[in-house]
Amino acid sequence: TDYLSLVDENETLAQENATLSNMIDASFLITDTQYVYRDSLYRYLPAKVVSNSVNKSNNFIMINKGANHGIKKEMGVVSSNGVTGVVVGVSDHFSTIMSMLHGNMRISARIKNSGQLVNVVWDNNNYLFGTVIDIPSHIKLIKGDSIITSGNSLIFPEEIMIGQIESHEVNNNKNLTSATLRYSTNFNSIKHLYVIENIM
Repeated sequence: TDYLSLVDENETLAQENATLSNMIDASFLITDTQYVYRDSLYRYLPAKVVSNSVNKSNNFIMINKGANHGIKKEMGVVSSNGVTGVVVGVSDHFSTIMSMLHGNMRISARIKNSGQLVNVVWDNNNYLFGTVIDIPSHIKLIKGDSIITSGNSLIFPEEIMIGQIESHEVNNNKNLTSATLRYSTNFNSIKHLYVIENIM
């Protein structure tokens, strides 16, 4: 009986997580620093994964929410662990997400420790790893350094986890370097996602 009720419990937990995400600081915009009041900036909409691929050169995810649920193109999508992708197609009841595991995906990011702007792409190789590019040569990253969203695109709130540095080889002959990133989202096992609506 407990096992049969897991689906309902998971749906309830997903809804509760969305509600809690709507309450965190990153979901609000301070619109007046003198009086400090907040307008809600982002809303999180829970969805269930219908189909997903990780072994193609361009991977997509389909979810069970669409235009009838308020989903639109260019909305950001996250898992409970971090960034997952961006909505690229919408029907009445379903949406297609361009996964982080896509050759055309490019996410504006920051190095959490320094605030330095970088970009994250995928090298079409392994679903566990991405590549951090545009790292200034004077910056040395170590294994475990966090890479987060920059907040510059307005698709994603700032400071959402993308992943952690796996390795970084500095080349003093180049102005910009790159590093290997281990995604915080396990793309091979995602079941529940959250679509982010920028209300403003």
